[in-house]
Amino acid sequence: MQSISMPGQRGATRRQPATTASTPALKLASVRPLLDAPIGMMRAHAEWAGDEVVIERIALLADDPAADALRVEYDHDDERYAIIVPILRTPQHLGGKRPWFGCPRCLRRCATLFRPRGEPAPACRRCMGLVYEAQLGREHRLRRAQRIVRECETQLRRSRLRAATRRRLGARRNAARLEIAEIHARIVASVARLAAG
Repeated sequence: MQSISMPGQRGATRRQPATTASTPALKLASVRPLLDAPIGMMRAHAEWAGDEVVIERIALLADDPAADALRVEYDHDDERYAIIVPILRTPQHLGGKRPWFGCPRCLRRCATLFRPRGEPAPACRRCMGLVYEAQLGREHRLRRAQRIVRECETQLRRSRLRAATRRRLGARRNAARLEIAEIHARIVASVARLAAG
């Protein structure tokens, strides 16, 4: 967690913890074609946290084709890393099995692995101490909504946008404005409760 807060120290600043949205991630959906291909027949190339990554499906057990994993190779700080990420499967209600990543640190099943810039090894959200943006306080949600409004208005100023793009940007901007109004209303209500009580 990127939280710097020293209790008892004067002038200590408290930063928000890192979020899942701000951390480079490898999603299971992006490697789905690898899981459908025969073992050893396909490789995927991607960029993850600023490093070029090569992903390959391998067999963990020679006699059990269902026991497979992904071999993730990349260079980081002039060192070569090769990490084995097990693929866990859970049975589905209507048949078939759903694949999951097994976290390389805790082996908990997850659909997304995170690797912050500067970190050599990936892990799940819990091991990395990441939080969802929705878990952060009002201030963060307010700043995020204000940023969305600014970005949408900047894009809407462009003269050559298709009508569908204008509608999508307008709807996103209006949703962010509504969120800002709701946050302001909650703040006013809490101040009124404090003043009355």
